[in-house]
Amino acid sequence: MRIKRLIYGSLLSLSIFTSLSLFGVVAATNGVENVKTGKECLYAEFDKITGASSYNAYIKGANISSYEPLDPELVREVNNNIRVDAVGLMAGTYSLKFVPVINSAEDTTKAIELTEISVEADDRSGYAHFNYSLGVGAYTDDGTLKDNTVVVYVTEATKNDVTASMYNTKDKIRENITGLANILKAQRYSNEPLDIRIIGTIGAATWNQIEYDPDGTYKANKNLPTENVIGQNDVALPHQNLDESAIIDGEYNSLDTSTYSKLNGLTNKIIYDSEKIEFDSYYNMLDIEYASNVTVEGIGDNAKIEQWGFTWKKSNSIEIKNLTFNNYPEDACAFQGPDTKLSNKTTTAYNIDNVPQGNIWVHNNTFNQGKNVWDVCKDQDKHEGDGATDVKYQKDITYSYNHYFNNHKTGLVGGSENNITANITFHHNWYQGNQSRMPYARQANMHMYNNYYDTSTGTTMQIYAGAYAFIENCYFKKDNKTFELNNKEYTTPAIKSFNNTFDGSKTT
Repeated sequence: MRIKRLIYGSLLSLSIFTSLSLFGVVAATNGVENVKTGKECLYAEFDKITGASSYNAYIKGANISSYEPLDPELVREVNNNIRVDAVGLMAGTYSLKFVPVINSAEDTTKAIELTEISVEADDRSGYAHFNYSLGVGAYTDDGTLKDNTVVVYVTEATKNDVTASMYNTKDKIRENITGLANILKAQRYSNEPLDIRIIGTIGAATWNQIEYDPDGTYKANKNLPTENVIGQNDVALPHQNLDESAIIDGEYNSLDTSTYSKLNGLTNKIIYDSEKIEFDSYYNMLDIEYASNVTVEGIGDNAKIEQWGFTWKKSNSIEIKNLTFNNYPEDACAFQGPDTKLSNKTTTAYNIDNVPQGNIWVHNNTFNQGKNVWDVCKDQDKHEGDGATDVKYQKDITYSYNHYFNNHKTGLVGGSENNITANITFHHNWYQGNQSRMPYARQANMHMYNNYYDTSTGTTMQIYAGAYAFIENCYFKKDNKTFELNNKEYTTPAIKSFNNTFDGSKTT
């Protein structure tokens, strides 16, 4: 049977898909359960067909004569239906064809065709795309993949053995790289863009809960080896780390693999800070250095990063989209450029030429609360994770259409008073029930517009040392304190507020 029906829709929410579906009569009579369009993507859900062993799907643009097959990973069973996702679509009108495979051959008599499906362009407003026409991540500015992009599909079952063929420009060879972490880390040596497509939940083994004395220190059998790192008379020795093996062997903590197996390649360490003479922890983080032209995206509406997060170091042209970050023990998605510190406390923050990495686009994600019940920090401030989206020493960044839910430390801009972070846009984000840092910013210039700040329990924005914020057309609802300015030692910070709405907020 064939269906030809006009579908309208635009992205009206933080989800990458619209909430509009096909008319009810179609679902009831023709085997189509749902059709939704989004920004440069679409999906459809079909009833299973009796006798089918598998299904194929094809797509074509309005002015294209022949159908192109979709990757088989994009056709899968979800909630007892067959779901088809198409991503990387230029704005325009498309047709989608769904064909069952029966007795090892396509049965075209049972094919279903949907036509005139309208797909819109994504919103590329903000600094990530300002004066940059190469396309952020693995996609061009028209929403299609860049030439020679390596596409990798990752599921929970394949996270450690998925393989990608990548060209190593250092050794001038093409090689197969195995495992999600290794693929992302190897991209530093490749001149090919990389698109990581997450299907379902990718989890990491977490750590067992540790016990504390009432004063916040470890129980007697869990003491950290302070005698090995502080030395005599409390004289600090050089910076030292305990890696995962040392943590487990010393019984300071142990891994819990009862829910998720280990994700190979994560960094787990306890860090001794010789300046503060105290410990910090850094758990379940995927550290990636010198990456460029990389997109990490969720396929469908249930892609999740569970119990781990990303730190992108000295990387540029990175896109993170359509993912839910949950129970991360450190940061959900952090970016760090090369250390570019202010040499003179009286100078202004931003010499953009001194910040070579940038063009970061984080959009259409959900950042739920983190979880860290094995926190070894003196301040004990990581029990809900560290930051959802922290950034320092970077430039040209856009955070858009994200949902920040119940975060403790939502977003840090600049790790200290002498960091440089330049050109950041926050737009169309929904901050719901967060405690602080929306953002906490130092030495940065920022533009916030069309954001919804919903019932913050602490201070919404902390604009410190040399940070400048232009805030317009935002809605602040019942926050405890909207803005906080603090000069400390550096250039005086500034806020320009224009056309904002304060609904029960305490603005001073």
